[in-house]
Amino acid sequence: MCEALQLAINRAAAKPPIQPRYAHSFPEWGHNIANELTKTIFKGIVRMAPKDNETQESLAFKVGQLTGFTIRAAVFYWQEAPAQIEREGLNKLTKEQADKLDKLAG
Repeated sequence: MCEALQLAINRAAAKPPIQPRYAHSFPEWGHNIANELTKTIFKGIVRMAPKDNETQESLAFKVGQLTGFTIRAAVFYWQEAPAQIEREGLNKLTKEQADKLDKLAG
């Protein structure tokens, strides 16, 4: 998934693509999700890509933005996501529901 996100961000930033190692085996729906995340949530990351003629101050500003983004993502992953999973009951699936979800997820 990380490689699919990196490919999507490189496409959005008009950067040369990386040579994929694992993304070939990733399902098409996963690449579609990565593209949508890049167009919505990660568009700030694309804007933070360094330009050729930037000053040190603007680069420092972008590093601060990226640090803030990383902190926000960590808070979501370790605090908000588990609470949301608990609230929606996704941690209490029956065996049949878990099998059905695994089948749908590929």
